[in-house]
Amino acid sequence: MRILDKKGQGLTEYITLLLLISVISIVAAKSLGSTVKTKIQLARKHINEEITLE
Repeated sequence: MRILDKKGQGLTEYITLLLLISVISIVAAKSLGSTVKTKIQLARKHINEEITLE
């Protein structure tokens, strides 16, 4: 096997790994983002209820 073939294979594996990590990161950020948004909306609702009661 030639050295160039091994370098190409290594680069392909690196790019594949980078793409996989990117996709996982994007999915995690979107999921976490909606969870945080829900928590903030719930906190805002509770704060508004407390303000109107006083």
